[in-house]
Amino acid sequence: MSETRFYGGDGTYHETTDINVELYNGKVIAVWYRCQALPFTQNESGPHRAAEMEKMYKDYPMPEIRGLELKDTKK
Repeated sequence: MSETRFYGGDGTYHETTDINVELYNGKVIAVWYRCQALPFTQNESGPHRAAEMEKMYKDYPMPEIRGLELKDTKK
């Protein structure tokens, strides 16, 4: 039996194909794919890195996310 599960495909209520990042007062408070909360780290970047990332998103088509393979952890 697999230790992972697939989340996405046609089996979820929301049909988005991207990640949603929620901000409060400029800080990331949550990251979601459809209704699945995702782990995240938050990093401060400088102006050079910000310019690189803005250019990347402008110049290159992004893939569509159709699902995620997840491994649940125990608390």
